[in-house]
Amino acid sequence: MSAALEVSRIEWQGVRVPFRRPFVTAEGGARFRYAMLLTVRTEGGVMGWGEAGAVGAGTAASLRSLDALLRLTGPHLLGVPLRAVPARARAILGGSPLAHALGFGIETAIYDALGRARGRSVARLVGGEPRPVPVNATLGVASPAETARQARLAFSEGFTTLKLKVTGEGEQDGAVIEAVRAAVGSSVRLRLDPNQAWSAEEAVAALARLKRYGVEYVEQPVAARDIAGLVRVRREAGVPVAADETVTGLYRARRVLDAGAADVLVIKAARVGGLRAAAAILLLARRRGVPAVVTSSLETGVGIAASLHLAALTDTGWPACGLATGVLLESDLLVEPLLPRRGMMRVPERPGLGVEVDQAALHRYRAGPAGSVAAP
Repeated sequence: MSAALEVSRIEWQGVRVPFRRPFVTAEGGARFRYAMLLTVRTEGGVMGWGEAGAVGAGTAASLRSLDALLRLTGPHLLGVPLRAVPARARAILGGSPLAHALGFGIETAIYDALGRARGRSVARLVGGEPRPVPVNATLGVASPAETARQARLAFSEGFTTLKLKVTGEGEQDGAVIEAVRAAVGSSVRLRLDPNQAWSAEEAVAALARLKRYGVEYVEQPVAARDIAGLVRVRREAGVPVAADETVTGLYRARRVLDAGAADVLVIKAARVGGLRAAAAILLLARRRGVPAVVTSSLETGVGIAASLHLAALTDTGWPACGLATGVLLESDLLVEPLLPRRGMMRVPERPGLGVEVDQAALHRYRAGPAGSVAAP
């Protein structure tokens, strides 16, 4: 590969973007999404965007940690051919959750740059074809009346799948789900996400009460480490089970499937370490006959775009993906926001990610550390 496609400069800037309303789950509430936007540049003038951030809303502390990791890793990526950068970065970063998130950001920037250089979309670079992808609406924890209002709005906008964040408190969750069913009727698919709030025993008991409302699946009802608990819930609750936090990489995904612990795999590229790692899990799921759902980690538009290209690898007929989360933020930082339409999102067909960052928005929401490294 010519020097024109070797990394000559890496730049990064922290951002803090407000949620339109506080985003509440069983794990707590968040007012902002903290992320690191980064660019990779070559001597030949090729540039690519990536986004790194803790899975979830993130914190100011997570930005400082990402900055430290970039200052450690960045100099070792200079002069490296674009296609060799992700493997080099993984070897340096290791396997911590933030290292996986940064690996995703770096790999996204590399694929964006390669796609721009070759005139191909990221979807095609990872083996898929740009196409419309069905997506669900995500509703945070709120009162029954407020959740029902949001559900009606989502239904009117064309969503046929709703993901409800629930607290793990039986009476409250039941009241919310009953209100949503009354608001949108029986044809809409409902997913419940308690974010690991239950023990296996609690999950079985709670779902015995809630399954009468018609539940497509319950996502990560027990702690991520508790694969045996997932097995028990799947066997006894009478509700399909999706594994999310448990799926931290290909090895863990294989363990879940070998144990018969999930009906669905939920894949977050930021959690598993990048697009290629996520694509390997999608391939494993297909081979095992288990559907997979690609979801965001509450990223801004750059991270969502990367996962949307990944979602082009999912099979037609698999459950809706969880990528319509940019609307939860005050801005997704893109010139042309990635918006769902009638419950679908179209994978961009332009080269690379097919999106452009709004520089004015990036300046408006910048927060925390920034930095750069460059070849001499």
